[in-house]
Amino acid sequence: MGRSRYSSLSGRSSPPEEDSACLIDSRSPVRSVGIILLGAVALFAAWKFRSKAVQDVAILLTVIYAFCTAGRHVLAAWINPPGLLALLFLVLACLLIPLGVAPGASLHILLKHLDFVALGLVLPALLCTRRRMLRFLFCSALAITALVVWDLARLVGLYGGAIMAHARLDAHPVLIHPNISSMAAAVAALLSGSVALTQRRCRPLAAVAWLIVALNLLYMVVVKSRGAQIGLLGAVSLTVFFSVRGWRVYLVVTGLVLLGTVVLVLLNPRLTSFGVLDRDLAWHHTASLVGERPLTGYGFGEPVFTHVYHHSDPPSSPHRFFHPHMYWLNTVFCFGWPAALVQAAAWLTVAFRLFRRLPGALLAGGCSERAGVFALLLFVQVVGLVDCMPNVVGLSVYLSIPLALAVTHDWDAMHHV
Repeated sequence: MGRSRYSSLSGRSSPPEEDSACLIDSRSPVRSVGIILLGAVALFAAWKFRSKAVQDVAILLTVIYAFCTAGRHVLAAWINPPGLLALLFLVLACLLIPLGVAPGASLHILLKHLDFVALGLVLPALLCTRRRMLRFLFCSALAITALVVWDLARLVGLYGGAIMAHARLDAHPVLIHPNISSMAAAVAALLSGSVALTQRRCRPLAAVAWLIVALNLLYMVVVKSRGAQIGLLGAVSLTVFFSVRGWRVYLVVTGLVLLGTVVLVLLNPRLTSFGVLDRDLAWHHTASLVGERPLTGYGFGEPVFTHVYHHSDPPSSPHRFFHPHMYWLNTVFCFGWPAALVQAAAWLTVAFRLFRRLPGALLAGGCSERAGVFALLLFVQVVGLVDCMPNVVGLSVYLSIPLALAVTHDWDAMHHV
């Protein structure tokens, strides 16, 4: 058949070909490198010049390519409990638009992001082989790292030796806010780390992947975002715990987690401060607003939240809130409890679907990309306890379910390459 596919629902993998996990095809190495570089450049351009229609064109071409090559199999990976629940949530989100307080604003946001919705639907069909999945994860990490290095170089040029003192308060980060930039760096580190573990036979690629991890960790240390650092440590720790077996291994992992916690506290003294910057005020007031419209919510989009929140006599605060700083509270505010519960069910079932395939994923010959996607699911949920995630991190939240479906779907049963 020429290319390896992902395992069946039983969790047992088909015997992989000799180089199925290698990003570089030994039969056409130049073409493989070209594909990787072109993918990374396309993703970088889509984010760096997202206001100039580059992003829309790139996504539209990707969706067209998926339908031309995959055809009727585009929705195959969605015909399962988590996939159907995710599709049901999308339908509910659309049906609830007329019931919101500003239907026009919500509809505008939906139309603006319709290309991302289409991308999520076709993504599993595009990533139907292991090499495609690994290349997508690596290109995504490489593109985000380019943005991160761009910003890191700007910060060094701006602050020089005082970068550690001023980077956190920088007013012009590459992705709207230092917290978002740091979250994006954490996503890149997770994706690249999972790819690096699969490249044991391709040492130069493994070295590049680990270098990407190191650069993103360095950026996170410089920016000192507590949420991103705690989320990354928690996601990696839990994923390793679920992926390995044996009490000796558990003791080693526990020791490494404790050591990592100490190092983080030494590098970022902000971790010893538990202040939430008046976010508790936003949480409590948003919760009271949810109580007024528990079934339909208010509609989605930053303009809807800011209008409703700041015109409802909120508690006094020096901060202006553009969202409630909690992912699930924001979901309930936007869509109401029924739709939010459907989305929660989709998350839980897809996480369980991945969880069943985690044992052995980090061992030699295992599918560590599954561990990477599982860690991504955990990361966005941990960070979502204290923040909402726009931009590239918001895209990671949305695409994590299609990615999870792609690495757990039985493509052999579809006889589709």
